[in-house]
Parts: sequence; C-alpha cells; structure tokens
Amino acid sequence: MTTTRKRDFAFTAALVVMALLIGIMASPAYAAAPTADVTFTFTDSGVTASASGTGWEISGTDLTITASGTYLITGSASEGSVKVKKNVTGVTLVLSDLTLASSKTAPVIIGKGAEATIYTLGTVTLTDKEDASAESTNEDFEGAAIKVKSGASLTLTGTGTLNADGTSCKNAIKGASEAVITIAGGTVNAGAANNGIASDGELIITGGTVNVAAASDGIKADPDDDDTASKGNLTILGGTITVSAGDDAIKALYDLTIGTEGASAGPSITVTKSYEALEGARIYLNSGSGSFTASDDGVNAATSRTTNEIALYINGGTWFVNSDGDGLDAGGDSNLGGSIYMNGGTMIVLGAANNGNGAIDYDTTGTFSGGTILSVGTNGMAQTLGGSGAVFSANVTKGTTISVKDSSGTELVSTTAQKSANHIYFASDAVSLGDTVTLYLNGAKSSSATIDTTTSGGGMMGGFGGGMMGGRGQMGGMNGQIPSGSDTEQSGGLFGRGGMMGGQRPDASGEAPSEGEMPQGGFGGGMMGEAPSDGEMPQGGFGGGMMGGRGQMGANPFGGSELPTENAPAADEAPAVEETPAVESEVTEAETNAFIAWLQSIINYLKNLFNIQ
Repeated sequence: MTTTRKRDFAFTAALVVMALLIGIMASPAYAAAPTADVTFTFTDSGVTASASGTGWEISGTDLTITASGTYLITGSASEGSVKVKKNVTGVTLVLSDLTLASSKTAPVIIGKGAEATIYTLGTVTLTDKEDASAESTNEDFEGAAIKVKSGASLTLTGTGTLNADGTSCKNAIKGASEAVITIAGGTVNAGAANNGIASDGELIITGGTVNVAAASDGIKADPDDDDTASKGNLTILGGTITVSAGDDAIKALYDLTIGTEGASAGPSITVTKSYEALEGARIYLNSGSGSFTASDDGVNAATSRTTNEIALYINGGTWFVNSDGDGLDAGGDSNLGGSIYMNGGTMIVLGAANNGNGAIDYDTTGTFSGGTILSVGTNGMAQTLGGSGAVFSANVTKGTTISVKDSSGTELVSTTAQKSANHIYFASDAVSLGDTVTLYLNGAKSSSATIDTTTSGGGMMGGFGGGMMGGRGQMGGMNGQIPSGSDTEQSGGLFGRGGMMGGQRPDASGEAPSEGEMPQGGFGGGMMGEAPSDGEMPQGGFGGGMMGGRGQMGANPFGGSELPTENAPAADEAPAVEETPAVESEVTEAETNAFIAWLQSIINYLKNLFNIQ
C-alpha cells in the first residue's frame, strides 16, 4: 500500500470513528443528564446539600423545592419525601440511584400548579407505604408513589429505571384534576393495589418503556364524576408498553389516541391481562402495533359521560385482539350511537366462543374503506362492516391456523384461533369487488367466496335469514337505518324494521306504522309494534325468526316451517314451498338453551341502555 493510500485510509477511518462517536453521543440512550445546580443526598437521618443557597427547604428527611432549577437527588431513606412547592415552575429533578419510601405521604409530590421534569439515572425506587384506610384522616395522604396535584404537570424521562411502587397502598403514579403527566423516556415500572398510572386531566406517552401491573385499571385518564374541568384524554404516540390489569388496561373517559395518523411508526403495546383492554368514548388506532387480551370486550368505545360521538376509528397500525366478550365494541345511547370506521391498517380480532357476543359489535354504523380486517367469532351476534368483503362459515377450534389467500395464492392475512368459532369475516383493500378469496384451515382449502358488498346497519339484532335468528342481511341499526347494499326492509335495529322491537320506527309521538305498512321484526311483527293489518302476516320475531327481520316465516320462536293460522296471507301471497327451509318443529334442548342465552343478552342490553342497576 502506498503512503498516499495509507493516509487516505487513516483519514477515512478517522471520519468513520468520529461519525460513530457523534451518533452515540446524539443517541437518547447516551444523552448526558442535565447539569445540576446542587446535589441532595438522602439517608435515614436526614438530607444533606452539596452547597448552601436558597431555592429549597429541608426538614428532617423531607426536601421541598421552592424555586426553579436543576437538582440532583440521590441516596436512600426508609422515610422521606421530595416535594415541588405549589406554583413553582422550571424544575428538573435528576433522580440518580435513589431509594425513597414514605408511610405518611407520597415519596414524590408535584404541588398544585407546579411544573417539573423527573430525569432518571441508574435505578430509582419510590415506594408508597401509606395506610389506605387512613385516607380520610391523614391530611398528608396522597395515595401514590408519585403524586401530581391539581393543575400541575410532570414529565418523566431519562436513561434509568423508575420503579413506582403502590402495591401496599393505592396507585403508582397519580395525577389529580387538570393534571398533565407525560412519559417521554427511560423505563417506568408501575405496580399498584389500585391504578397503575392515572391522571384525571391528561396522560401522554411519547417514548420509553412502560410496564404496568395493577389490580384495577392499568393506564388511564378518567376524572371523577364531579370533575368537569379535566380533559380525561389519553394519548400514546410512542414507546414500548406492557400492561396487566385487573380491570381496564388502557382507558380514557373521552379520547384515547394511539399512534399518529399517517405515520409508519408508533407505539408497541401488549395487554397480557384485562377485563377490557382499551376503552374510551372515541378511540383512534392510528399507527404502531398492539396485542390485546381481555376477559370481556377487547376494544370498547363507550362512556356514560360525554356529549360527543362514541366511535372506534382504525386508521393504521397492526392490531390483534383476543377477547372473551365482544372483540371490537362501539356502544352508545340513542343520541350518541356507536360506530366503527376502518380506514387503514391491519386488524385481527378474535371474539368470544359464545353467541352472546360478537367479534364485531356496533350500535349504529360500521364501515370499511381501507386496510385489512379478519374477524373470527360466532354467528349468533355476528356483524360485518359496510363496504366490500367476504364471509365464510366454517367451524374452527383452538389452535386452528386460519388463512385467507387471493386467487393467485398470495396470503392476505392469517392468524391462529384461540377458541372455537364458526363465523369468519374478511375485508381488505388488497382485493376488489368480484375477486375470489379462499379460506384455508391448517393449510387445507376450506371454501372460496367472492368479494361482495357487505352490510352496515348496527344494532343488536337482525338475524341471518329465517330460522332462530330471523331476517336476512346483517343486523340493522339501532334506529333502524337501512344498511348499504342490503334489502331495504331487512335492517333491524331497536325500533326499526327487522329490529328487536319491530314495527316501522315510531316518531317522537309514538305514531304507529302507516296503514298498509307491515311491522317487521321483533316478537311477531315487533315487540312494541302494531299488529299487521288483516291479510298480512307478521314477519320476523315469533314467526320468522327469533331476532327479527323478514327472513323465512316460521310459526314457532325457533323458525319452524308452519304459517300462522290467523291473518294468513292470500294464497297468491304465500311463499313458494321451496323457499321454506325444512326445519323440525320440535324444539331441541340446544335451541332452548340458545334462546335462554339470547334472552339474557336482551335483558342485559336493555339494563345498560336504560341504566337499570
């Protein structure tokens, strides 16, 4: 090698090393900690400061910050606390290998109206040892390892690990009315006897690693009933998050936003245990990925305290839902409705293995306009989204590999069943109307279907075309709106045609259907509808399917083949014999059990609808 080449090689190597060093120094994982104005060291006998000055107060093992500045805090105390005084802003607490516990108050308190950042170095452990039964008598009680008081804001970041331990009292990290908590970096481990990380005002996660184990809710923004000032919004834009919760894992009273719409990156979220994995009045799944396990609903758009819409928006990201209740649920009241909109991303949802829940459940509107969705559940309460898609009827058991491929054999989506199912719905913008898609089970071809127009009507009932569950088409809207791409008189809904309460929808004054119109659905033409005119026959309900809709017209609640003897139609109006399914008129034990289960779901639905305890 010539001298010139040696020089060039050395120069290039130096540049590479410099670039690597610059990259390492710029990396958040190696970012330098803020430079402290003073260092405080905790021991069981007290707190010592590295310099004299103002801006803080020390009383035994309690430290109060009274002025803006950067303070490094280290050491260990079995009884001690750090507090940022009320309305003090511009405070950075650098917690470095700190172990702090308190039995009389929170180990760290951000006072009312204060603003602070906690930067962690090494391992920081904060333990709330307060007696929860003394909450009403102890004026210093805070009920959290970190308490952010009313109107205050706290940002958690750094390169270390923060262990917030509320397992002996209540919460790990708690924000009061109008408080804002932001997690931007570092590792946060939150354990709690009640809620893990909660803020009545707002909770925002933009980065870091967050692990929560809570006996009640995991991560939430949910103000008290009498708190009308707090926003109650939860936003997760980044980070790696794992939650195990005894109740809801991730919850917002109002808006729950995950990821950034249009972005390719986002948070990674795993819910290993929950009653409901995600809950909020409006839920936006924009980007990122998530796996959600729930003993009840997987993703639940619902609330009892909002004047806005109740809806689930799936705009992007990759999501997997495994629930023992409804998979995706959007349920509201008669004013707010409950809608599901799929605009992009990938959603695989596995619903309950019973007919009392659906993999997809919405009260008003469901639309598909982009992305890919695979819904696996049972047909008792099954719904699809309005748009284009395909439905397969196939029996699967736990462990069955489910795959959908296009006509060229390209796999479009796949999953493994976690329980028994017999209804599979698929929609994707990777195929078009008229295309053929094929369902494979355990690698073997099961059946093929044509991508067709699917219906969107919402509502709890509606049925599947005669027989036990009534009418044709999907399950109409709560107010009986007509789904796109379906027969206009077969929509279902609470008051609409084919619905649980049957009849044409009455207006506010309770008008009956106009003369010549026929109540459809409900119990014999509508549980609350008018009787049909002479010569007309009730369709749906008791005679035509237990859950309404036109469907085939049976005589018994389970969709039998006999026609009613009273008010029978004229001979030229009777359906052709071949249109009537050959169903045994004897009611089996299985059918009786199914009817009882369905009736119980109706009772539960009405109790929730009218807030009956």
